[in-house]
Amino acid sequence: MIANIIKFVNRSVKFLNELIRKLINKIYILILGIPIGLKISLIMILSLSITIIIISSILFNQEKKLLLEEIKSRGALLSENLVQAGFEAVVNKDMMFSGDVINKIIKEKGVVYALILNKRGMIVDSSLEGEEVPDIHDLYMAEFGKQIKQIKDIGYFDFNFKKKKIIDVVRPIILEYKRKKNRLGFVRVGISKDIIDSEIRKARYYAFGLALGFIILQIFFSFYFSRSITKPILMIVKVMNDVGRGDLSQKVKIPLTDEIGKLADSFNDMIVHLREKLMMSKYVSKSTRKMISEAGEEDDTPALGGEQKKATLLFSDIRGFTAFSANRTPEQVIAMLNKYLSIQAEIISINQGSIDKFVGDEVVALFEGDKGAENAIRSAIQIQKKVGALNESREEKIYVGIGINTGDVIMGNVGSENRMDYTVIGDNVNVAARLCDRALQERIIVSDSTYNIGKNIFKFSGPYKIQVKGKKEALKVYAVIY
Repeated sequence: MIANIIKFVNRSVKFLNELIRKLINKIYILILGIPIGLKISLIMILSLSITIIIISSILFNQEKKLLLEEIKSRGALLSENLVQAGFEAVVNKDMMFSGDVINKIIKEKGVVYALILNKRGMIVDSSLEGEEVPDIHDLYMAEFGKQIKQIKDIGYFDFNFKKKKIIDVVRPIILEYKRKKNRLGFVRVGISKDIIDSEIRKARYYAFGLALGFIILQIFFSFYFSRSITKPILMIVKVMNDVGRGDLSQKVKIPLTDEIGKLADSFNDMIVHLREKLMMSKYVSKSTRKMISEAGEEDDTPALGGEQKKATLLFSDIRGFTAFSANRTPEQVIAMLNKYLSIQAEIISINQGSIDKFVGDEVVALFEGDKGAENAIRSAIQIQKKVGALNESREEKIYVGIGINTGDVIMGNVGSENRMDYTVIGDNVNVAARLCDRALQERIIVSDSTYNIGKNIFKFSGPYKIQVKGKKEALKVYAVIY
């Protein structure tokens, strides 16, 4: 039974701990989700409020002490005035004089009562009504009777009367005879502490109104101040979103020299570098970018050299380009060349190939992987069809001849440590170039190695025997039918 109770308690504690943890996490997430401007405003308002509360508490306590000292000073002065009347009342039984003095004292602000006592503690004269005597005198004497007999000059006692807090000021009535002081009785003056509470309340109302005014001003100031921080941050965020969508023409314009201004300058510098990198990427082949990406952050300078890989090379050359260029302005030549090269580059990229380089009007493309030969042939067919479609709308025709070869090549960095190019070299690269040279317009010639890979996918004519530069024996080639 006890074991079951312990298990139940442990499960309950775990459940409560998990519940509290989830609640704290939700509150934390909620706080994190509050906008920065609102956070700053809340922190500033909270800081001001706490500061006002602390300062007010200190000032109120100080004021309370000062008011208490003031009441004691008034009580001391009033009790001193009452001592002379007390002497006349106790010694000479002159109640008329003591009554006049008591009436004057009782009219003072905050004075609750005034009493004259003989040395036995009996009331000789007072401002009390009959029913008030037990509450003010009898209970008081029962609590402080022994203490007041020890007072030599003046004494102060805290006393409650009808739910009022009172400072009771006591002075002895002394008769000095032959250098001997004889105690004839006492005088008591009761002053209400309500004066202190009243003054403190007034001060609090005043402080509250002043604090409320400061807080309202602080709210406007904090929102203005927080907006001066969040506005430039939101401007940076907007530009970041535009850059994320590919718009690198943006620039953050923030005329600040603080940390946010430095952040904006750094972001603008980053955009410039991104633009430069984007422009640079258009001059660098996909294989080169891949090599740089795979090199890692520690390889600041890729080493010269390469490795042997199997790849398919596609060479495409525009036929009749020299004749076309002879009667055209440089602007017209470049416009035509860019148009046809762009068409080929786009098709090659779609088919998982990469442009290794442009050599005048010639395109050198590289296809890797198990489907490299298939993708190369498919690219060549699409290029020829696209060029043919363009020729239908042109008076002067532009044609392309394409050569494709598959085999082992050396792929790596060629050049010097200060200027290098990531490219492919080797006999199979030269063979692809020679096949392109022998390809007539609108023809696609592939080597025997490329044919063996794509023969079950595409249609071919051949084989044909052609002699190429650098080879003693004729090469067996095929033409793609499309």
